[in-house]
Amino acid sequence: VDIAVDEEKNIAKLHRTASIDTIFAMFKNDRIRIKPHAEIEKLKEHCHNEVRCYRQTKSGTYEAYYTEVGDDHYLHALVYAYAASQLWSGENVGITKERFIK
Repeated sequence: VDIAVDEEKNIAKLHRTASIDTIFAMFKNDRIRIKPHAEIEKLKEHCHNEVRCYRQTKSGTYEAYYTEVGDDHYLHALVYAYAASQLWSGENVGITKERFIK
């Protein structure tokens, strides 16, 4: 997940489509394992409630995007948890965890 950090405003921004792609790829490649839990069916439902679509840009190329067809909160919770882990570890971003500890 590519994360753009604005240290002056204390915010981090994620590319929504790329972030969701990353989570789905991690499931596909068995890099995410979810322990059996009562909410597992809800997690599956929320993951299926984001549908990958394509639209044509002004330049004539196509870009992917996701559209929500139902509740997707659990999926976005995974996206944010993964992004937070990357911010903490400093992976894929030009920062170190010491900059987030105050």
